[in-house]
Formats: sequence, structure tokens, C-alpha cells
Amino acid sequence: MIDKNFGGRKQENCFCGEQSCKMTGEYGDTTIGNVEVWHGNLDVIVNSDLAVVEPLDEDSENGSDGNSAVEHCLQRNHQIIAQTIVFSFFQKKRHPERNNFLTPCISIRGMELRVMLYDSEHDVLLESSSVPLFNNDSSLEFSLQAILVCWLTVNYKYFCSGLCEEYQQHKSNFLVHAKEKIKIYEEELSLGNVGNSRLNEQKLLQRPSNVVRSKDLCDATSGLYLCLARVSQSDCSDKRNCGLAN
Repeated sequence: MIDKNFGGRKQENCFCGEQSCKMTGEYGDTTIGNVEVWHGNLDVIVNSDLAVVEPLDEDSENGSDGNSAVEHCLQRNHQIIAQTIVFSFFQKKRHPERNNFLTPCISIRGMELRVMLYDSEHDVLLESSSVPLFNNDSSLEFSLQAILVCWLTVNYKYFCSGLCEEYQQHKSNFLVHAKEKIKIYEEELSLGNVGNSRLNEQKLLQRPSNVVRSKDLCDATSGLYLCLARVSQSDCSDKRNCGLAN
């Protein structure tokens, strides 16, 4: 489902220009959250299980120029963090039967994408390194890395077995910062008909104080999709070194 407030031209043909390539999905209400805490619009919801976000521009907190702010807008972006955390809590409420609650969010901007994951049970926030979206700066062909990362992330329900014990120790401290409203995050989040528009988005009560960017998720997220592939094939010989394994 695509946010019905999307400002671009709605069309059936894919933006790649190939006439035989058709757009799928529908436009609808992608609001999520609760008006008492953070709430806003997700750009795309895939199979009701995955959020895709193109974040709004942020002013650089360090006073750098606009070009620098755009270049680094995906890294530790406040909007992406908020939406990932809220979506993880919502998935936990919706699917309490799942073995783990490590929930990803794909963020896309310009020539790159990143994957952020939050475990609402263990309060751990993970962020991948940058993945090149296209083969090169002048190409409209998606890179193999981007295709693999997106496919494995979309299918995280089947490939991801949760956090290993080592990663469970790296708390983001969101549960501590939001303790006065945590019951709302755990029990009262909704998808659809929340608030009025993206203009009503609120920041989290407190930002998480720790985002893990481990060596296992570096080098253009090769650690991420290799780990997921190993889990899917059940041949990961050292799952404690596999950032998403038990």
C-alpha cells in the first residue's frame, strides 16, 4: 500500500519506462501510531509487514551546509528511527505469536538505501551501512546489492531468527526514555485513521541513546544479507557472530 498523500503522479506503468513493466499495489491510508505519542504516515507498507520510508529533509544539527545534510540524511535519521520503533511495537501487538520481534524498515533517499531494525522486546536498535541503490550515478538499473537486501528484508519473517545474546545487551534505552508512555506503545498503536496528516507527526518522547552499527552490518550491509541467507539455509556455523541469529 502506498501513502494516499503521495505527491507524485499516480500511474500504472513503472517509472523505469518499460511499457510491459506495470506498477502493483494500491494507494490508501498508511497512518500509524497513536495521537498521544508518535504518529504519522509511512510512505509504503509491504504485505502489512514492512515499512518503506523516504524521510523528509532534516536540518543538520551540527550546522553543516544543506548538501551535507542531504547526503547523510539516512544515517541515524530521527524520522526513520521513530517509524521503525513504532512499526516494531505495532507488529509485536499484531503478531504476539512470533518467535522474535526484530522488525526492519527500509529507508531510501537519492542514490542509497539503508535498513534499520528495532527489537521491541529487547530494546535493541540496529542500523545498516549504506547500500548503493543503482549500479552507478548515471544508471537507472538497481544494483544487485540493493535487490538482495530488499528481497531478504521483505522476507524477514522467514529468514530472521532474532537477536543473538550478545546483541541483546546493546540497549537503545528507548524503553527507559519512554517509560511514562510505554503502555501506549505496547497496547494502543493503530494502523490507519490515526491523526490527520503527516504534518501532525510528533517526535518520540526521547530519542534512543544507542544505535548499534556493528562490524557484522558494515561493508554495504553484506553482513546483513549474508547472515539472513545463512539463517535461511540453516548452515550458519557460528550463529553468535551472525548479527540476526539466535
